[in-house]
Amino acid sequence: MTTTTRVPRSTWLACVLLACAGTALAEPCALSVSQSRVDLGDLLYPQRAPGHATDAPHVLGTRQVAVQVHCPTESSISVMLRGIPQDNGVLFAQRGELEVQMHDAVLDGRPVMLQATDMLPAAPNAGAERTRVLPGQKVVPMTAGQPARGSNLTLQMSLTSTVPLDELVARDSKTLSASINLEVIGQ
Repeated sequence: MTTTTRVPRSTWLACVLLACAGTALAEPCALSVSQSRVDLGDLLYPQRAPGHATDAPHVLGTRQVAVQVHCPTESSISVMLRGIPQDNGVLFAQRGELEVQMHDAVLDGRPVMLQATDMLPAAPNAGAERTRVLPGQKVVPMTAGQPARGSNLTLQMSLTSTVPLDELVARDSKTLSASINLEVIGQ
């Protein structure tokens, strides 16, 4: 008979969110987030089915962060994500991934679509209510297929962390983390 000890793991995700302004504005836009550090809590090594690969991805959970941008004058606002690239997201722990999605955007009180792009100005595009964002991409609010202008943008950011099961194995507690930065660009 084999017994497995389930050791609690202290796991957290650090989100360091910074705001920087584009050079075209006399005064910088301000960026704020509902929380600058997202804690996933203590985790236990999950039970796995026989034959399940130890390097198989294991979802640790999704957390929400509210993002607000305020520019002193009407601008073409975009929010850039920075972090260490990993497959389809940001590097989490040693081999895991943090998927970043932005959604539920409102610009000056009007719902808008979002487009993740590598270049500015954003190309005409209908956008989407929810978009996955990769490091280095800018998220642009869109209205009627064109980049929208405004001074107050709010949106939700969903952060989903995944790690290979074998990365959770340890004799002692360990911390798994990722760091992302947001930069607001207004023109």
